[in-house]
Amino acid sequence: MKKLILFGLMIGAVAISKGDSWTQKADFGGTWRFGAVSFSIGNKGYLGTGAQGNFAFKDFWEYDQSTNSWTQLADFVGTARANSVAFSIDGKGYIGTSGNDSITPGRDFWEYDPNLNTWIRKAFFGGDSRFMAVGFSIGNKGYIGTGNTNGSGGVFDFWEYNPALNSWTQKAGLSYIVEGRMGAFGFSFNGKGYIGTGLNMNGPPTYLSDFWEYDTTLNSWTQKASFPLTRMGAVCFSINNKGYAGAGAGDDTTGFKDFWEYNPSIDQWNRKTDIPSLNVFSTGVGFNILNKGYVYIGDSTNSFWEYSPDTATGINELSNPIKTTLYPNPFSTQTTLTISGSGVVETPLMASLQIYDASGKMVKNISVGDKKQITINREGLKNGVYFIEVRIGEESIVKKVVVTN
Repeated sequence: MKKLILFGLMIGAVAISKGDSWTQKADFGGTWRFGAVSFSIGNKGYLGTGAQGNFAFKDFWEYDQSTNSWTQLADFVGTARANSVAFSIDGKGYIGTSGNDSITPGRDFWEYDPNLNTWIRKAFFGGDSRFMAVGFSIGNKGYIGTGNTNGSGGVFDFWEYNPALNSWTQKAGLSYIVEGRMGAFGFSFNGKGYIGTGLNMNGPPTYLSDFWEYDTTLNSWTQKASFPLTRMGAVCFSINNKGYAGAGAGDDTTGFKDFWEYNPSIDQWNRKTDIPSLNVFSTGVGFNILNKGYVYIGDSTNSFWEYSPDTATGINELSNPIKTTLYPNPFSTQTTLTISGSGVVETPLMASLQIYDASGKMVKNISVGDKKQITINREGLKNGVYFIEVRIGEESIVKKVVVTN
């Protein structure tokens, strides 16, 4: 199914997809857990630590893509922990932050050598102790930032690790919209880093959807297209200069199963095939090996899935573009969604419409049929942010709307 993400704009180009897919692989070799860490080196993936209830783990495992098998390696030598940060640089893996369970802050930092199967303590993380931070690597440097520092509700500082010097340098922090976040997702590709979503608890708990690009040369952040739905604890990875993220949890703690692709060339999120597992937890993990992505779910299950992106041929012009408008927005009593454009004239609509709250829970299902104007009444909707999804044939249009007094 092709997906269009529209926010009241004429969209003249989409990626022509030949179909993405998920394939279940060998179950993770250890005990099921949440809050694990993962990274990849070459054609191997690595996964370990995490917790089950109040019990934290320190076992560490290697996944071999070629044999679809797991091998247990030397245990992580720091204290057992969950909700840490991990990345790889130049054939070495790195794990740091978090303490001796899933909510104790920490700042110790460790290097794993897969050739020797050994762990070495490195310089302590440069910022305050924390858990549920986010990290990634760009070139020969690693980056860690945000997270929760012992009840802070979320911080925004950002640090660079230089393995050659075994040193940390503070960089520009991510403080543009809210003062801190925890449980964000992060990935990197093509020399840029990206951080998005998360939970801010400096005040009433607020799930976030904003998304930012970090430029190492300028040491600056640029806001990009927001992730389509608010959440924390999403799984993510990058493949072929595109980012992928999904799952996680929001106000609805049963978790999400949706999965999205970020295309930086047009600054757009496109919905992809949902993660097929029946159990999607808020803090699973993901990594990539070559041109495949991998996701460990971790919610009372050891299921492990391989993602194959579609073989998009690039950006192609649509001959029948569709335009949508929503007015008024914000609204207090009712709003009208209008669907227009040459694509509507030439193609029967046969549309359906669903409204989701900020946690991803469907709160309205409205019959549309072949209408080109749909009136949406406020009845049953509290003040807040909602997402309207209109399906027109094989296209899916998502619009953000605010309900207020």
